[in-house]
Amino acid sequence: EKERTSPTGPSPGRSGLKPPLLWPALLSGLVLALVTAFSLATAFSVDSRTSLWGSYDRQQGLLTLGAYLVLFTLTVSHLRSRVQVERLWLALVWGSAPVAAYGLLQAAGLDPLSWETDAASGVLSTLGRANFLGSYLVLVAPLTAGRLVLGRRRWPYALLLAGQVACLALTQARAAWLGMGAALVVGLLTWAVTGHRRRLHMAAVALAILALVVLACGIVASLNLAAGPLPPLAGAPWLERLAALADVNSGSSAARLTTWRATLPLVGERMVLGYGPETMRPVFARIFPPELVYYQGRHVSVDRAHNLWLDTGISAGLAGIVALGALLAAWGWRAWRGRPGHGQGWERAIWAGVLAAVAGHLVDLQFSIDLPASGTVFWLVLAMGAAVWAGRGLPTGKPLPAHREARALKPGRRSYLAPPALLVLVLAWLVCARPLLAD
Repeated sequence: EKERTSPTGPSPGRSGLKPPLLWPALLSGLVLALVTAFSLATAFSVDSRTSLWGSYDRQQGLLTLGAYLVLFTLTVSHLRSRVQVERLWLALVWGSAPVAAYGLLQAAGLDPLSWETDAASGVLSTLGRANFLGSYLVLVAPLTAGRLVLGRRRWPYALLLAGQVACLALTQARAAWLGMGAALVVGLLTWAVTGHRRRLHMAAVALAILALVVLACGIVASLNLAAGPLPPLAGAPWLERLAALADVNSGSSAARLTTWRATLPLVGERMVLGYGPETMRPVFARIFPPELVYYQGRHVSVDRAHNLWLDTGISAGLAGIVALGALLAAWGWRAWRGRPGHGQGWERAIWAGVLAAVAGHLVDLQFSIDLPASGTVFWLVLAMGAAVWAGRGLPTGKPLPAHREARALKPGRRSYLAPPALLVLVLAWLVCARPLLAD
């Protein structure tokens, strides 16, 4: 209480030291609403078993969503110190190092393994497909940039960030490129908002972003215009994907538009609770548009609309859309209310990094799909942001004293957790490991 009312400390409204009493109840209620919507959708699903366990290819059923939300809730409720936040932040950042390194190894043609993919790029790293790798990198790159601006041994983070960005470019995943652009814009704006000379910084950032957007749009338009100055470059590996953006009569752009047009009437047929998670493949098959055969071939079956809200509408109807939208909106509102004051470097870095990561991923999901690899990171990032802005005892400027840091890092005795931990391992073996070994 003394720290909160100190004249040298941050103001109670933005310090994050004491969360408003309404926030934990609101967050819990929205999580419960999302679980309820998807549980009811699973109960009334056209294929309840698949909706519960998830499909063989995606494994994004009710159990996986429940795991996301349990992980989110536990992380929000147990992140109580800056040391814990630092630990999670560093784990998310440096966990990407082998992923990016393997992707660059593949791009250099030095991969000892032989992978088969129908994606535009063979750079898939450990994620299985180039666009899945791009979605993951969009989440972790802003967090790495946040560590970079803190100014503590910058060169390792600069090297890691360069590897992440290079790997993202090599995926040729256009949705991830858009997501990374959105993350850059949001990151710069949020960093400028909390600067000492906010108006000047905001004006400079806005002008820089406007110049970059105009330049990018001009290059893309020139590549897509037959009479423009850049069509001879359209066949270059780095520019071929951009040159096909305006082509709505072939390729993935035409396939996306056709899938979206066909999905909207399906959502309207079961508007309240949808068809259940992971049920789009059989539902879409009965209205499969013939032109998709020309865009994607006869071997392709559609199990995702490649749009966050359409996929949510198919899975859980308007109930799922409203619950998810309300949760994200409440998180964004709390993020704005919990913005740090001027000069608080650590809080500024994590605020900008988390907001940029979430914004970039949401933009990417308007044209892509979520999988456990990126989904787990996404919900952990949401939880980290929610915990920091709730701010139960998180220091706002100075690092923890040595004795408190050592105490926070010292694990306590939790012998009572052994039986449930053993049960979880047995279930993991039965549910996950055995089918994987059989495959």
